[in-house]
Amino acid sequence: PPPTDIPPTATPTTPQATILTGANVRSGPSTLFEVVGAFAAGATTDALAVNPDRSWYKIQYFNAEGWIFSDLVSVSNEDQLPVEEGPPSPTLTPIPPTPVPATEAPPPAQINLVFDGPVSINPYPPDCGETMEISVSIRNEGSESMGRSAALRVVDTHVDSGTRTETTAPIPDIGPGETRTVEGIFLTVETNFDATHRIQVILDANNEIGETNEGDNSSRAEALEYTLDASDNC
Repeated sequence: PPPTDIPPTATPTTPQATILTGANVRSGPSTLFEVVGAFAAGATTDALAVNPDRSWYKIQYFNAEGWIFSDLVSVSNEDQLPVEEGPPSPTLTPIPPTPVPATEAPPPAQINLVFDGPVSINPYPPDCGETMEISVSIRNEGSESMGRSAALRVVDTHVDSGTRTETTAPIPDIGPGETRTVEGIFLTVETNFDATHRIQVILDANNEIGETNEGDNSSRAEALEYTLDASDNC
């Protein structure tokens, strides 16, 4: 009998995502979701779905799944992707005021942390996705040493929506009348470009130190307003 024609092997049509630049993988389709990992430029993985406005792709991340911003990847056979809403956006928690202790207040201490000069930010203003390095000089105007470390918080707020990007850093023990500079605080803002942002630094953010004046622990945010410019990273 004549040989039977063997059909050619079908080319796989599973959509593939190729990473164009180093990019974070998040747990949902928004920068409000936590970062679960990252891909380096040139990596490839299966594309699983796309959100309704096609701004985020759901992709395979090793043995799990995650979401990646659409501008940072190239996807083949995109028309085959199902549309998914993704998980609901996390609820933003407002920065709470310095709480009043519900239990017995610590004994009063002669400690007062203040800003010793302006907050230093480099580069300022940053572009979207560009990492800022922040330095803060802190003086203890009290007559006692802190006796322990505390924390400071840097908060970048998108003025129109209230969306925040923040980070924390330790404040070392500062003696009476002494000034210490906290350097190497890094913050990257990846959302709401071409819009006004405001940076604020909060000393003793977790209220760990009893101070004689708790009202001078926040920098003037209005003095650090800027417009976040778009870039290749966002």
